[in-house]
Amino acid sequence: MPHRFLEGKSIYLSPHDLEDIDTYLKWFNDPEVKQTLLLRHAMTRQAEEEFLRKAGNPPHFNFFAIHMQSNDQLIGTCDLKVADWPSRVGNLGIAIGEKSKWSKGYGTEAIHLLLQYGFGALNLHRIQLEVFSDNGRGIRCYEKCGFKQEGLRREADFFDGKYRDVLVMGILESEWRERQPSVKPQKKIPSKKKSG
Repeated sequence: MPHRFLEGKSIYLSPHDLEDIDTYLKWFNDPEVKQTLLLRHAMTRQAEEEFLRKAGNPPHFNFFAIHMQSNDQLIGTCDLKVADWPSRVGNLGIAIGEKSKWSKGYGTEAIHLLLQYGFGALNLHRIQLEVFSDNGRGIRCYEKCGFKQEGLRREADFFDGKYRDVLVMGILESEWRERQPSVKPQKKIPSKKKSG
């Protein structure tokens, strides 16, 4: 059973396992999955093993597998790379590889866990990402998590015979904290005065 590093309601994040490499190869060689990712070539076993070994070296690269709480099924991956320690900036990435799990809120839940980890445990100030402008599902997910559109890199990606724009999105620690449920302070019980 995978180690549960960060737990949500429906999913949990665990360290990656090299034994899952066949699942990753299936996902990342699927054209439908790849169209939203920065993957252009066929993923080989050697390349994926090299990536997974590098990804297992936190704190600079925190790479997680996304599993279902109900049956431990592996459904995707996500990562938080520390891009700039002095400025406390992280880059976020996510891929739900199991297409039957798309549009069910699991990506949103995984991102919430990553933000909690990034702003809490890693003490980051800003978390950013890039997303293709034609990835409406991804953009809606990021906005739901509090990311704001900050810029546009015009025709920055060439895929399937055409150029695509790339959106830059980000969220600050202060913005993330504002979205957290407030914790109500406990009422103080007045102490009884001793009668003199």
